[in-house]
Amino acid sequence: MTSANVDRSDGNLDDLSVLVTFELPFSLYLPDGEYTVQLPTLEVIIVLERLANAQVDPRWGVEKSEGVEFMRDRYGRLRYTKVTVRTAGRPLIEDELLRRVKTGELEAPDGMLSVQIMSEEISSDFEPAAFQTAILAVNQLIDVYRTTGDQFHIKRVSDEDIFEATINWFVSDEPLGGTQRMGLGRGLTLEPTLSPMTVANIRHWLQHPRPVPVFALLFADSKEKLDAGDYRSAVIDARTALEVLVDEVLLIHFAHNHADLSAVCQILDVQAKRVTSAEDALRRAEVNRKLGTGLKKAIGLDL
Repeated sequence: MTSANVDRSDGNLDDLSVLVTFELPFSLYLPDGEYTVQLPTLEVIIVLERLANAQVDPRWGVEKSEGVEFMRDRYGRLRYTKVTVRTAGRPLIEDELLRRVKTGELEAPDGMLSVQIMSEEISSDFEPAAFQTAILAVNQLIDVYRTTGDQFHIKRVSDEDIFEATINWFVSDEPLGGTQRMGLGRGLTLEPTLSPMTVANIRHWLQHPRPVPVFALLFADSKEKLDAGDYRSAVIDARTALEVLVDEVLLIHFAHNHADLSAVCQILDVQAKRVTSAEDALRRAEVNRKLGTGLKKAIGLDL
């Protein structure tokens, strides 16, 4: 196991700390104040402060009442939470340096890493690590909050969810330096540029009653969740979309070749007993069978 011996050129790191501050795009209905989060290798302090939005869109038809929160205001229309994450500098920097050793960015002869860091380099060199540690700690808090408090609508946050963040370093509570991160934030994207051919395809499709295939809608859902950082749901939707697409391909193949039900069951490795149709056989077939042997026997595609 690699060990790190790290020091500042003008002192040690024991008096170094970092504060990362940003706003969540929703509200955590926890009492304002400090929450200690224990990560695998370091402890962080998160300070929560719930704030009110300056303006409320009148189209929402919301009437405010003093001391009353609206049950369906779950996504930050009326309230949002500001978080400040405080982390000790030494363990954060040591973790980041050890990560760089593992990825080959730094060398550690004989498993020993010895580094001396200039104070003026800390803010720029370790800003990404401080920000990612803050995101990790906040997501740990969110996981506990949404499961323990049954706040199922709250999701983990990713870099793309944060519009602006400030990272400030301190030595014995005296400012050492800081940086600012800017992003598009949740739901903000650059204006898409659609080619004339794409616009023509949209017009052409709209002139026919054919709906968008289910698998295409599922793939679009998967891309949206991937873009929002909801990776687990993105994989589930993509897998479902693939299965739906394969079912359609196999059904078209069976119909085109006038395959009888026994041949369909043989291809899909389904017991023919009580199977009433090709659709029924596909519902009973294992997914891996359809993706593998099914497609190979039906259309010669070996995935």
